[in-house]
Amino acid sequence: MRLPFRITVCGIDELAGHCEAGVSHVLSILDPGHPEPDAFGTFGEHVRLELRFNDIIEESPGMLPPSQLHVEQLLGFGRTLPTGQDAHLLVHC
Repeated sequence: MRLPFRITVCGIDELAGHCEAGVSHVLSILDPGHPEPDAFGTFGEHVRLELRFNDIIEESPGMLPPSQLHVEQLLGFGRTLPTGQDAHLLVHC
């Protein structure tokens, strides 16, 4: 299956290596207490969705699981992605 845009998936520690990749859209999945990644200061102009929740399956005191709202935000973000050679989605967590 061919996607109508380029996609890159990486970890937070790999973000700096993609700052000149022509990324147009970024999906950031971060723990609630994690600081803003410094690498985004070196990225060019891009559209970004930041989702913050803990990487858990079962609810646990003091932890924030992914929610229906997160899924709705993600789907809405996906609908805004343009198609074509200039579209490049970077997903990191």
